[in-house]
Amino acid sequence: MCLISNMKVNVYLVMCFILGGMLALQLFFQMRCTDKENFAPSPQYSDICTETIDISSIKVNVSNVPRMIFDVAMHLKKARIHARGSKTQRALTYASERMDTILKGFGISFEDATKRKVYEPSSMCPEYYVDKMNGYKIRKCSHAKPLEEIVTFLRLDHGSPTDKEFIKDTYGENIPMIVGDYGGNVKEKSNVRVKHMTSTTTEGDALNILMEEVKTKYTLVLRNVTELDSNARIERLVREIESLNVNAVGGAIRNSDNVWSLGCHQRVFRNYTVVYEEGYDESMHDCVFCDHVDGPFLIKTKILKQIKFDSSLKPMGSYEDFFMRLNTEVALCADSLFDMDFPRRSELTKDWEKFGRKRNLYKLSSLLD
Repeated sequence: MCLISNMKVNVYLVMCFILGGMLALQLFFQMRCTDKENFAPSPQYSDICTETIDISSIKVNVSNVPRMIFDVAMHLKKARIHARGSKTQRALTYASERMDTILKGFGISFEDATKRKVYEPSSMCPEYYVDKMNGYKIRKCSHAKPLEEIVTFLRLDHGSPTDKEFIKDTYGENIPMIVGDYGGNVKEKSNVRVKHMTSTTTEGDALNILMEEVKTKYTLVLRNVTELDSNARIERLVREIESLNVNAVGGAIRNSDNVWSLGCHQRVFRNYTVVYEEGYDESMHDCVFCDHVDGPFLIKTKILKQIKFDSSLKPMGSYEDFFMRLNTEVALCADSLFDMDFPRRSELTKDWEKFGRKRNLYKLSSLLD
């Protein structure tokens, strides 16, 4: 009897303990759902607490959120502009529209938030717009520097006539020029240094040798230029490389038959295929933005010396590889015009083989069309 009585007591105590535990758990969950000031429900209990969670009390530093949103908006704009696939374009357009709605909460539009920033040029006097009739004029300033102090010309000479003057006007004998001479016809002058090249020296290797001699802030790579005159408007290139804050800026080109070309390409590189599309998606200051340019270009010397040219590549692919590794937008100002031999692009696969192997390409499109 005592044994049975003790068993009943034990069962009774266990049942009380279980019921007490269940009541305690129920009370605990109710407290988690109702005490908004001190608790936030754990994900595993989210189905129990059905109320909307008030996040106003969460201690989070949100001071950088507007700047982060603007930064995301800028990248969305770049992606939307340069997207080539229709599905990608639609998705980015939708995302941009949603971002515009968010930005309106800060009292600003998507276009205003993603507008390119313009800087005051540090080496040239700035331009200002007058009207359609007069266009742009240069504002007087005291900080402009002589062109010969900030720009060095680089060019390769493959045997031009000895009596031909390369520079026709304006720039005279002051701007430093370093020439890679393949033909033995270039003479040194006070501002011209000559580096003699052998027939086996690749174009990339020659340019790498020449650039080591540059001491100025900017280098103008005169690719295939036949003569240089005031149409090049080099001062404008300097002004825009600083105003637009880009690493390089080029000009339009014209050949001996007076055929004009912008020489601006957009590049798409995916699935072992690289596609070049001529044209541009965005412009500013009467300059356009390109992934690849055909003509001469002004570049920051420190960037040129960092990137360099791949000396193992043939002429076919040398500049394509250079701009791929530069991996930034190149501005191109159409009112800066250079006389040059247009790039001769071989239609033979073997001439592009080294470039293709380096980039693991199965297909190169549009550039050869």
